[in-house]
Amino acid sequence: AALFGYLWLSLGNALLHRAYHHFDWLWRHVHQLHHAPQRIDVAGVMFQTPLEAAANAVLFMLVSVFLLGLSPLATMLLAYIGSFYGMFQHFNVRTPRLLGYLIQRPEAHCEHHRRGHHRYNYSDLPIWDWFAGSLRNPARFSGEVGFAAPLGEIIVPMLRGQSLPEAAVRGAAPARDDRLPLS
Repeated sequence: AALFGYLWLSLGNALLHRAYHHFDWLWRHVHQLHHAPQRIDVAGVMFQTPLEAAANAVLFMLVSVFLLGLSPLATMLLAYIGSFYGMFQHFNVRTPRLLGYLIQRPEAHCEHHRRGHHRYNYSDLPIWDWFAGSLRNPARFSGEVGFAAPLGEIIVPMLRGQSLPEAAVRGAAPARDDRLPLS
């Protein structure tokens, strides 16, 4: 049951993650803070607004318990797996490229956080990104991540949901072109 549940939860999470990037209000008020740090590391997995943490937890419980009907034990197991998996994606280590066709590797997650190009790798399971045409599984990652502006200068405006200047947020990328349509 937990494996079946994880498959469906990962699809729901991928769709939610795409929505965070696609809809301006969700990006500004919920998710942009997670993309701000200029380094990918384990601490970054928890670098999120209180609204994002609450939304993710509530949606996880609603889907796992009420929609999928998973037991409390299966739900707890999935929560532990998800927590570890989030840390794994933010490990600053190299992993075998072949692994990236089964799960999202740190290198692929760096591609998701690439400065100016937040358009790939929304899902924990690469199959959903493959179906959506947004899978990138680089052998290595050597680009920059995070926002160009120093975090100390932009954290308070981000927590207020302010629209930051594009140069601070996405480098040279246009305002909305870095987000894939949901279709």
